[in-house]
Amino acid sequence: MTLKNKVAVVYGAGGAIGSAVARAFAREGAISADARLRVADRWVGTLADSPYFGTYERWPTPWRLAVGEVDGDPVIIIHLWDGERWTPTSLVHLEVANHRILRITDYMLCPWILTAATSVVAGELES
Repeated sequence: MTLKNKVAVVYGAGGAIGSAVARAFAREGAISADARLRVADRWVGTLADSPYFGTYERWPTPWRLAVGEVDGDPVIIIHLWDGERWTPTSLVHLEVANHRILRITDYMLCPWILTAATSVVAGELES
């Protein structure tokens, strides 16, 4: 199946992880010449004023976070409880410079992001 006459939404396509997703689409022949790209869910304003943290408060499945690495980028790996064990499901990418967080790209709603990665290294989960 190609994305011809469809809209492809790739979160953070300019970074290493988002571009890995775009490359995976291309490798599988899923991107056609007329595919459109929409960058979604960008918040302009301070983190304190954003609705960001409410998403995790309302998440229906128990979750845990662990520091890790995806395709060489440091990330926070999101693990969801599947009823038997904690399963790495998605990630949060932090753009950091001079010990300050400049941008947060949250892939919680993009579970395919880890399967598109070349390498995933998850740290220990906090109990």
